[in-house]
Amino acid sequence: FHELTELEQEASGVRNRHVAAIVSDGQLSLLYQVREGPSDESLGIHVAHLAGLPESVLAVAKAKADHLQMLSNAKSGTEGPPRKKARVEETSKDTQLEEGEEEGRKVVWTMLSAFAEMPLDQLSAAETIERVQGLKAEVESKAGGNAFLKRVLAPIPT
Repeated sequence: FHELTELEQEASGVRNRHVAAIVSDGQLSLLYQVREGPSDESLGIHVAHLAGLPESVLAVAKAKADHLQMLSNAKSGTEGPPRKKARVEETSKDTQLEEGEEEGRKVVWTMLSAFAEMPLDQLSAAETIERVQGLKAEVESKAGGNAFLKRVLAPIPT
C-alpha cells in the first residue's frame, strides 16, 4: 500500500487520489468523494468483503495485513497509527484459528506468492487459467483433510 503511494514521487504523471470513506463497526461506507492525496489506510479487505470473497480468504488477508503492519512498524521503530494498532488488536481477539488454519494459511500464501509472480501481461487467458488450475491442484494435493484449505479452494473454478 505505502509503496504505491510513493509512486507519485517517482513517476511523472502519477497522482495520488482516494475515495473518501468511513469505517464504522467494521462496515465500510463510501462517501462518493474523490480527494487529493493517498488514503490514510488501505481499505482493500473491506472492499473484498463487499465483493463477496469468502470469510476464510478475508481472514488470511487480515492476518497478512497485520503481519506486514508489524514488520513495517518494527522496521520504522514505531507502533503505527493508533487506529492501525486498534485494528490489529481487534482482529487478534476476534479471529480464532480453526484446526489446520495455520498450516493452511502458509499453503495459501505460497499459492498467492506463486500467482503474484506470474507474468500475466505475457500470458493468454487460457494460459492464465491453466496455471491457476495448476496452482489449485497443487494446493488440493496438500489439503488432505484440512477443512480450512477446502473452504478456501471451493470458490476457485476448475
